[in-house]
Amino acid sequence: MDGVSQVRVNLAECSALVLGSAQPQSLIEGVTRAGYGAEIIEDDVKRREKQQQSVQAAVQRFRWQAALALGIPLMLWGVNGDNMMLSAANRSGWLVVGVLTSLVMALAGGHFYRSAWKSLRNRTATMDTLVALGTAAAWLYSIVVNLWPDMFPMAAPATSTMKPAR
Repeated sequence: MDGVSQVRVNLAECSALVLGSAQPQSLIEGVTRAGYGAEIIEDDVKRREKQQQSVQAAVQRFRWQAALALGIPLMLWGVNGDNMMLSAANRSGWLVVGVLTSLVMALAGGHFYRSAWKSLRNRTATMDTLVALGTAAAWLYSIVVNLWPDMFPMAAPATSTMKPAR
């Protein structure tokens, strides 16, 4: 951006220090176009208060998201040796899990998808883009396998020609 000589971003504190001669309003507009929020805070005490409020809001958001514990029972079910393979007998159960998972993705992970969309509109990619793309691809693949299992080959037992280590 014209008029900016140096920028230091601290992701942990949700802050950026901008050095240069750019006008504050043009800085805010540039940050907004990039998909983020911004405001000018020149008073250090006020800056620290805003950072603390931001951290508390994030902790509060993640606290209620932790209550969305669909994954923990499924993980325990798989770890304890129950059959998690898709079959004609359990397809409807896995479809229910798919619907519940889409709710978890929207509620607990919605911020990843919103951030990824903003960054893609600006022709950039962030870690949020990676998370959104990976989880959406895994979910979509799982749903397609569940709805149209005949499109995929049956899982075969893995065989290995490697000899066990002694």
